[in-house]
Amino acid sequence: MSHLAAPAAAASLASVACLALVASTAPAAYATITQFTDLTAYNAASGPQTVITFAELGAPDGFPLTSEYSSVYQGSLYTAWTHPIVGPSPDPIHASRSTDGGEHWSSPAVDISAGVAAGAVNSGVNLQTAPNGTVYAVWAIYDGLPFFETALGFNRSTNGGAGWETAQRIITNIRGIRTAVGSGGLGGGKTMRTASFPSMTVDPSGSIYVVWANYGVPGVNAGDVDIWMIKSTNDGNSWSTPTRVNQDASGNGRDQWFPWIAADPVTGNVVCISYLCGVRCHRKRYRVNCRLTHLGNVFRSASRTIRANVCW
Repeated sequence: MSHLAAPAAAASLASVACLALVASTAPAAYATITQFTDLTAYNAASGPQTVITFAELGAPDGFPLTSEYSSVYQGSLYTAWTHPIVGPSPDPIHASRSTDGGEHWSSPAVDISAGVAAGAVNSGVNLQTAPNGTVYAVWAIYDGLPFFETALGFNRSTNGGAGWETAQRIITNIRGIRTAVGSGGLGGGKTMRTASFPSMTVDPSGSIYVVWANYGVPGVNAGDVDIWMIKSTNDGNSWSTPTRVNQDASGNGRDQWFPWIAADPVTGNVVCISYLCGVRCHRKRYRVNCRLTHLGNVFRSASRTIRANVCW
């Protein structure tokens, strides 16, 4: 029996829904490389279409799927994933595109991460599109052991995903929070698996925002886990110094992680949401925190803080 996991969804300009899923023959969530089968996009109009077969896919890690609503590439769909390689080479990020609403996908997939020269793994890719049609990709870089995020990689395509530029590291000397199950990467006895996969959004002006979870100030890399953001106003050619998103006092023992960021397509307001837990928080119950900014300048608490008991 096959199991499906790591879904991502998007809609084309013609409002055709497309859902990407990875299939596995494993009986549980922890599948080995040989237990993954393929990446399938389910088009609401025509049913399942194979994007990548097992021979190309290997053991994937995340399947962002994004769509193009404007520009000359409107209606195009893009997806990307980590392609594991057996041997000394770092696992790269591969990408594929569809120009017909998910009916067909480009093959072979394109390695979009080679330029960053990761020491071990490229993982946790996030895709977004700009108003002018540029496709952006950002991901976490792992340079070796101990296994945590040390930098963020970035690449872009200016021709609708047909070709990609040379990947670059947009920030280095960070300290992410990725851990294995049970290793306790966060404080207070919280033992679930965590990661500092980045989240990205693009506002109507074309400015790019990237957030991730970091131990303390990036570059210092010690202290509580906080959410940090960098911004580019010139198509990713240069980036701002990191801005701390959460506004609680530093060093108070409160961890913030798993951020997600989005920009209002009309106003340009940017919202970032993340998990929040204090030192006395039960290891399986957390609060969801929301922050709002105007054009990514100064973050403040949203008018209503979202509170939830999230258990797993």
